[in-house]
Amino acid sequence: MNWFKRKPPIFDEALAELADMFASKSPPIDSPIPGQSSLATLPLDYSVQSLVLVDNYLDQFRFQIDALDDAAFAQTVLRCGAYAGEVIRRNSTRRAYHWIDQQGAAMINREFASWEPEISLMAVLWDGGSGLVFPVAKVCKRIANGPEESIHFFAGAVIAGTLGDQVPDLYA
Repeated sequence: MNWFKRKPPIFDEALAELADMFASKSPPIDSPIPGQSSLATLPLDYSVQSLVLVDNYLDQFRFQIDALDDAAFAQTVLRCGAYAGEVIRRNSTRRAYHWIDQQGAAMINREFASWEPEISLMAVLWDGGSGLVFPVAKVCKRIANGPEESIHFFAGAVIAGTLGDQVPDLYA
């Protein structure tokens, strides 16, 4: 056992707050996301089933992105990805996940050290060992590719342990 291996910084509270902003019945007035009023009427209760509603939201959102500035796009993707990741964290009984950033992911898997910083890798779930899960990247893929990239299916597979640890194909 390597007693001197550095652990990456954990950002659980910050990402839980972003997830709460996405799921909130009264979101921040100063930083709304597109369709926030319709989200506020949905039962976003951190259940795996609630991710079906997130998939539906993203189906609508993907047709609005051309009208958004970069900040609004990034805010929406991060909050949505944080919500999906929090669903995984709160429902997983097989592994205890924690949020880390791209630099933290590079501490776990050196491959990430050479990758350019991008929104898809800003927040990554780490299982405390060598396992990494990429809910923000999955949200980006859902927006780019549509229903074949189901957030609901992805989270269910991660929680069930049927989705192996993989380096994300961010450009597929």
